[in-house]
Amino acid sequence: AEYMGMRILYKYLTTSLFPRYMEPELAGRDSPIHIEISGNLQHYGRFLTGPLNLNDPEAKCRFPKIFVNTDAAYEELHLIVYKAMSAAVCFMIDASVQPTLDFCRQLDALVGPQLTVLASDICEQYNLKKRVSGSEKEPQFKFIYFNHMNLAEKSTIHLRRTSSFSLTSVHPDLMKILGDI
Repeated sequence: AEYMGMRILYKYLTTSLFPRYMEPELAGRDSPIHIEISGNLQHYGRFLTGPLNLNDPEAKCRFPKIFVNTDAAYEELHLIVYKAMSAAVCFMIDASVQPTLDFCRQLDALVGPQLTVLASDICEQYNLKKRVSGSEKEPQFKFIYFNHMNLAEKSTIHLRRTSSFSLTSVHPDLMKILGDI
């Protein structure tokens, strides 16, 4: 039952909530940049559910309610979805507690900078791994083909250089041995 609930929540997020905010972001109409005045920290966090503008004293802190199946019964919860760059986090708090604008500001101040750093680190690691593993043009497997009829050799095993470092896939002596086989 818990697994099914997660699947439903995931489907709602990926097919309804995220696409609704993705298009304006890509078009540049909705800039998520937020500057925290007190700590002077810039972060890219914002609420996807709840208040649209934390600086507006009239902003409404309405969050969608969800029902989660627990051991005894269904539990009513507020769904708070917060996004920074390409990372999103969901908070589920008891629906009997009504979140205030002050609560949302505190949550934004706490989660915004940390989630921005986390999203940036994930992106950096992804790009580093992508760079190390090679581009899409280079296959993930290596082969040596030797045509004994015309003594031609084809291989994807070679010395590869990138802008920041060089990698030797296979030692040249081993390459000669493999070619002799």
